[in-house]
Amino acid sequence: MLAYLGYTIWAGVTRGAFAAVTLALTGIPVFLGLGAIAAGVLAVSVRVGLARRGITVEAVRAVDPQGIPYPWYEFTATDGVPYTHYTRKHKTPTLHVVYDPLRPYRTKVPGSFLPVVLRYTAAYLCAFAMLALAAFMTYEAFRR
Repeated sequence: MLAYLGYTIWAGVTRGAFAAVTLALTGIPVFLGLGAIAAGVLAVSVRVGLARRGITVEAVRAVDPQGIPYPWYEFTATDGVPYTHYTRKHKTPTLHVVYDPLRPYRTKVPGSFLPVVLRYTAAYLCAFAMLALAAFMTYEAFRR
């Protein structure tokens, strides 16, 4: 972050205020794009880990004493420790959940292959589009 700030100051001194302002605004899609790519890599690595060593269990929806359901499901891991899976998308009394035995707090509801791939592909395309926008803005700032 400090290196980017220094780069912006350098551009402002050598190229003028327009270049400095453009580079300052370019930082928004740069950091959003890099953050989205990092989040996507983490999400894909969790999915890969669950696909390799995940255990599928049946989770039961938690309810309060009056019978009103909470937005999470509870399950017991193979080591006997209870864990929860938070979701607002599912309303059923039970739900199949895949968890990682090395990190039982990482859970996912198994889904179809195509929607998952389309979701991650769309997210990566948006992240790369932000980075392309930042590269174009930088090019336009220094073209003059």
